[in-house]
Amino acid sequence: MPMISYLPDRRRGQVDCRRVPGGCVVTLAGDIDLASRQKLDAAVAVLRSMPGDVRVDVTAVTFFGSEGLGFLARLLQTVTDGDHGTLTLHNPSRRLLGLVEMFGLLEGFHVSRDADAS
Repeated sequence: MPMISYLPDRRRGQVDCRRVPGGCVVTLAGDIDLASRQKLDAAVAVLRSMPGDVRVDVTAVTFFGSEGLGFLARLLQTVTDGDHGTLTLHNPSRRLLGLVEMFGLLEGFHVSRDADAS
């Protein structure tokens, strides 16, 4: 009988929101999909009370579904309505950038990249 290994799913969506000088950073990693919805909603709720710039780091995202796009739309609305500065999408893949643009969200974001990011 074959042995089955139950290793943790490294692609499971991760959402981390942390305060930095001048604002906050939301780091997304893994698959951002329906299973990530509660974490994404919690991040938006936290960001409502944090004034300043918001950077969304998507460097480690492996999949970005409709829940991720909905998160970006809610985040854009939160930043627009609140006491926030710039909203930056950091290290998006070409595919992700295309999705954000296709859904009309890109004009609300600045885009930044690490010098060594492709």
